[in-house]
Amino acid sequence: MNLTTQNQMQLDNSKLSVNPLLAIAIPTFNRAEFLDQCFAYHIPLVRDHRVQIQVFDNASTDQTREVVYKWQKEYPLILFVGSEVNHGTDANIERALKAQTSQYVWLLGDTYHIPEGAIEYIFAKLASTQKHYDMFIFNVGNDIKDIATRDYWDKDELLREMFSHTTCLSVLVYSAKMIQNARFERFTDSNFLQTGIIFEYIANREFLIHWNRDMSVKRILSVNGQQKDFWRSDRFFDIWICRRSNLVMSLPVAYSTIDKLYAIRNSSHFGIKEMIHYRSMNIYTPEACRRYAHLLPLNINCSRFAASAIVRTPRFLVAAFYKSYLLFKKKCLMR
Repeated sequence: MNLTTQNQMQLDNSKLSVNPLLAIAIPTFNRAEFLDQCFAYHIPLVRDHRVQIQVFDNASTDQTREVVYKWQKEYPLILFVGSEVNHGTDANIERALKAQTSQYVWLLGDTYHIPEGAIEYIFAKLASTQKHYDMFIFNVGNDIKDIATRDYWDKDELLREMFSHTTCLSVLVYSAKMIQNARFERFTDSNFLQTGIIFEYIANREFLIHWNRDMSVKRILSVNGQQKDFWRSDRFFDIWICRRSNLVMSLPVAYSTIDKLYAIRNSSHFGIKEMIHYRSMNIYTPEACRRYAHLLPLNINCSRFAASAIVRTPRFLVAAFYKSYLLFKKKCLMR
């Protein structure tokens, strides 16, 4: 498709009536297969509501554009926003949020599926109350079971209970008001911009955020044999130990140090089982421990003795143990 045809398609899309209440924004990079399935799943959910699906492509080199053009013929309310250069994950999320004209936007990863009924739930919630919600937060993979569906208006409570969860961008539905008042520049290149702007925004103002435990976003880990690519092992400690901890500690002084430290540890994913897994993948290494020695004590959810024993055990032994554990767990589930 040439540029003239592409521009005409964008113009034709803009003439169609879109729902002014909600849009779905998908930042993406080189995940054409996942994006194709994403459209196939979501278009039936949004068609009757005329919800616009917006794709913000970060200079993909695969078939992303072709996938979008294919689905635009099926559902014209798809908007494609490309880029000549890759601006990085945070910058792509920022431009996706800043481009919004709807009252709310669901920031959705291309490897996630929103739950059936969630769009109707948002519309019904807004129609049944005079309250203004600054954000909606949904569950993912039914991970959170002990916090019932509720409203949050206490910033410290939200930090303690939801910081970890909000690092997953696909569970977040932002209001235009939050986006317009967000200080994006504070969290550029943090790898958690989507989370930082929330807690910066609510730090010194009244707010209302709705949490839904019972509707859960689904993770898609593979499509047609293609596996979702995760952060490389050499970046794991930098992102999850260093950048995440620094982001929490950089939040406004309106949050207590105790609550910040609790949020770091509660969102670290560094219990015994996880550490065995990371050791088997050669992520949790003696070298990493030495490099991040000043931050590890804030993140570990087990005794220092256990943490030390795991990292000192030869990797091949830990990998064999972890493989056996997974096989045992699989057999138990099949019974």
